[in-house]
Order: sequence, then structure tokens, then C-alpha cells
Amino acid sequence: MAVSTNLVIPELLTRVVPAWLKDNFLLYRIGVAGLDFADNIVGNYYRFKQWNPLSGNSVVNDGSATGSATQFAQFEEIGVCNKRFFEVSFSDAEISDAEKLGPEQFTQLVVGPAYGQYWVKEFHRLITLHLTGLFASGGALATTHMKIVTAAISRTAVNQAKHMLGERNEELGAMFVHPDVHADIVEEGLVQYLDNISGVTASGRVPVYLGMVLHQDANLPTSGSGATKTYLSFMMAPKALQFALNGSVRIYQQETTNPPKRNLSQSVDFVSHVRGTKYVAATIPPTDAALAAAASWQKSHATDANIEVVCLSSYASVNA
Repeated sequence: MAVSTNLVIPELLTRVVPAWLKDNFLLYRIGVAGLDFADNIVGNYYRFKQWNPLSGNSVVNDGSATGSATQFAQFEEIGVCNKRFFEVSFSDAEISDAEKLGPEQFTQLVVGPAYGQYWVKEFHRLITLHLTGLFASGGALATTHMKIVTAAISRTAVNQAKHMLGERNEELGAMFVHPDVHADIVEEGLVQYLDNISGVTASGRVPVYLGMVLHQDANLPTSGSGATKTYLSFMMAPKALQFALNGSVRIYQQETTNPPKRNLSQSVDFVSHVRGTKYVAATIPPTDAALAAAASWQKSHATDANIEVVCLSSYASVNA
């Protein structure tokens, strides 16, 4: 069959993807992550719209030789830009289905959610690389924000990690753990299940552990094997993570006739950022290896408590 109609409305897709992210990006909905939709991301860095209040008399690294000390300072966060290109192809059968739905519904119900899911996965993957670099040996946060225990995770270990932030430890609102670590947490019997968290009604029960929403992610960093296999778990305060997506995502369409197929590509500039840190590597745009390297990151907040993310390194009973 010939490709007789446009499958997707590009102008509509540029609106559908951000709208899908707002509704379905859980880290944003529960307040752990900020999310900007920039009309245009120019150059290699993005200055987030949010200004973040620091504690009184905080010293801020403002790019000058000595920094500046101001009371109730406001600090602009700047993240490095990642450039991604994602292509999907529609087969003969899919073209037929799309023509039955019509381009508007096909864009809204099929293509938009598919792209949204992909970019959410990229947000998660890249922020994991970012955290890996920050907490790697010699990393910017490895000494001041990381607790290491040579045992399975426990309430005691988690509380010790939280208190690395001093009096601001109670601001930590989310915890991300590997499923193997999650099994040990559940065994403690301290997980509560709520139907509503941060004003968001969940479709299922929301697990909460020591006041933090509990998330499982099998892609979190691990190292070693056997009984001493090490897992990194992360605890974060609201808006500790920040993301930005180019609102004017670019769409490219290409037709082929033998066999009939339509290729649709979306090019996106987006930023994943841990508040209070800055990218200092020369690799622009950053590669995965650069994001995961300890030398790529420095603190931008001189007051450690203003960087509201901590890491706990532990074992898991499943390997004992």
C-alpha cells in the first residue's frame, strides 16, 4: 500500500509530549523533581527558572575567585544540556491502523505517549549516571554525603545517612533503592502503604519508609558480587532533582515505499540536574562515560546541607 496520509501532526506532537510528561512523570508529580519546559535551550547549559533559597549566611560559589556570602541568598542552578535523537518506524500494518484512527488521535493516543515514555526513561537513566559520578570514589559528594555500611541495609544505617544533612535531614522525602535492598527494608516491617502522597492520589498504594516515599529501580549502581555485592541507595529532598525539556521539540518525517514505511524522528534537548552541583568536564555534550565520572562534577553550593541528596552504600541479604 502507498503512504497516503501524514501519520502524525508535528505541531500537535510538540504539545502532547510535554503534557504527557506532566501527567505521568512520577518524580515530578510527587515533588521530588522540578520540571521546566523551555521554549528553546540555547548552547550547552541551561539556567533553571527556579531560584532556590539557601539557609542564612550561606556561602555561594558564584563563579568568582572567592564566592559571595549573603543572608537568605538566592542561587540559580545551571545544568548541562544533553542532546538526544529518537526514531520510530511505522510498518504497513501500523500505517493502516493510523489511517483508521486519523492523524490527530494517532498523535495523541499512540505516538505522544510512546515518546513520553522514552524521554522519562532517559531522564531516569541520565540522572542515575549523574549520581554515580557524584558518589564515585573521589566524587564531589563521596565524603560529605555518603554513608558506607558493610552489612545489609537497616533502619539504623538509613538514619545515620539521613543525619549527614544535620537538622535538614527531615526534608528528605524520597528514597530510591535496588529491588534486592528493598527486600531487606520490607523484612523490617516498617513500610507503610498510603493512598495519597504530597497531594497526589496514586493508582495503587504508595510505600513510605521512615517518612520517605520508597521507589525501586533495578538500574541503580551496584558493584562486586556475592555476599559483599555493594548497592547504592539515594535519599532526596523535594526538588533535589531538576529537569528541563526543550518545548519546541523537532520532528522529522521520512517516507519509504518498498516496503511502505514511515520513519518519524524526534530531536530533543534536555537537562537532568542534581541541585547544588555543576558539570565541569570538557566533554560537551556529555557522554554517558563523562556523566558517570567522578572528575566531571563539583559542588556549586559551599554549604553541604544545601545539597539535599545523600547516598547509602550497603549489602543485601539475598546475596548472603
